[in-house]
Amino acid sequence: RALNLCTQAWPKRLRFGVPKTLEFFGDRQSELTFQLAIDHMIALGGEPVQFDYAPFAQAATLLYESALVAERLEAIRSFFEQQPDQVMEPVRTIIGQGHRYSAADVFSAWTQLKALEQQTRLVWQSFDVMLVPTAPTHYTIEAMQKDPIALNRNLGHYTNFVNLLDYAALSVPSSLREDGLPFGITLIAPAGSDLQLAELGQRYHHASGMTQGATGLP
Repeated sequence: RALNLCTQAWPKRLRFGVPKTLEFFGDRQSELTFQLAIDHMIALGGEPVQFDYAPFAQAATLLYESALVAERLEAIRSFFEQQPDQVMEPVRTIIGQGHRYSAADVFSAWTQLKALEQQTRLVWQSFDVMLVPTAPTHYTIEAMQKDPIALNRNLGHYTNFVNLLDYAALSVPSSLREDGLPFGITLIAPAGSDLQLAELGQRYHHASGMTQGATGLP
């Protein structure tokens, strides 16, 4: 099926949505750096609009904590059941949860998701694109190895809902934190807006002054 990609230009006064309540899991540097990203978007001509992030967060929980995980099991079921040891952790544990859900559980989760789709659809009347942190914090390798599922869920706090709600998204490097660690933002919009997001992301990236990794090239 051919994708219907929107090539319509952004409005001159771009409205970008920012969650009213932001969660950085205690990472003050990321919190401060995201405020710089908001200021940067304003400098590009954007107008920030706050919105209630709660229904998006609820949708995000369905990715790991509902019967919808069975969809991922179904995609690789024959391989997973024949060679489970070939699937690395924590992927094996997450996908393996699909075995414990019934068809009724799947329909229940699907109904929840559809209700959240209706609820979240209303916010797009208030803004054109959503601006969120790509990841709200940084974890060490050691911390990730100790609690990979919970920490991965935290890292996806602002993006785990994107596929479930059928949105398009683009992650863009934004700046370096004071401790030298990278910080990026993600631009999110309704499905089919890929080209629009690429255009906006390119403008944001160029204006940020960031280089191509460690090459030093603009």
